[in-house]
Amino acid sequence: MNALIDAAFSRGRVVILGLVMILLVGAYAYVGIPKESSPEIPIPTLYVSTTLEGISPEDSERLLVEPLETELSAITGLKQITSNGAEGHASVQLEFEPGFDSDEALDKVREGVDRAKSDLPEDATDPVVTEINTALFPILTAILSGPVPERTLNRISEELKDAIEGLSGVLEVDVGG
Repeated sequence: MNALIDAAFSRGRVVILGLVMILLVGAYAYVGIPKESSPEIPIPTLYVSTTLEGISPEDSERLLVEPLETELSAITGLKQITSNGAEGHASVQLEFEPGFDSDEALDKVREGVDRAKSDLPEDATDPVVTEINTALFPILTAILSGPVPERTLNRISEELKDAIEGLSGVLEVDVGG
């Protein structure tokens, strides 16, 4: 160990040159890494829901959940299936293996739901397949404060809300507080 320390002290310029090279390579790598302010993160989960008015949770499980589960459980790449039968409502959450192709999974789930429709009661609503997508989550938070009356802050927040809603690609604006 002492030999290594002695070698570093006797070759100080080489050590400094090595450190500079490491810093330059690190800076180059940092600049070269792609960055996004709000990247779309693929969540390997799809959600299927349907309703039938006036049925109990037990009937929901038997009449709505079981036919959907039977058809959807055969999909390849499925990691976990979680279902819920409630009064007048049923839902099935499908979690896929990481690295899944969302378009292919969505097609397979829709095909499975179409096959299960014949086993569902006639009065049941058509099952809705929803892809969980991070692009649907809010990405902007604005906080207003200052030495002004609360009424003024409310007026400004409403004006800001209207301005943000006017932007293309904005799905929804919520004001709280």
